[in-house]
Amino acid sequence: MLFFIPFGKRPDSMPIGRRQPLVHSRGSGEITALRMTLPRREPVSRAVQAVQGAGLTSFGTGSEHLAEIEFDHGGQGQSANFRLVLPLRFRW
Repeated sequence: MLFFIPFGKRPDSMPIGRRQPLVHSRGSGEITALRMTLPRREPVSRAVQAVQGAGLTSFGTGSEHLAEIEFDHGGQGQSANFRLVLPLRFRW
């Protein structure tokens, strides 16, 4: 499922009085990669093709569903695996 928020903006483009913190307490500041793994390869919609073609995310196949979110190009070499509860992994 994809969704689009037309009024959404990068946090660093908001006026200073409306900005949320730009650096997390763990030191990460920006999502630099999003990878979605699906258990089987099926034809994807034009919307998904557009998102992947724009370099916003990548899709691949694997043994199970998984979303991987990378912060700051994984520069700290750290990760957190939430797969006991969610099909999600963070890298920072």
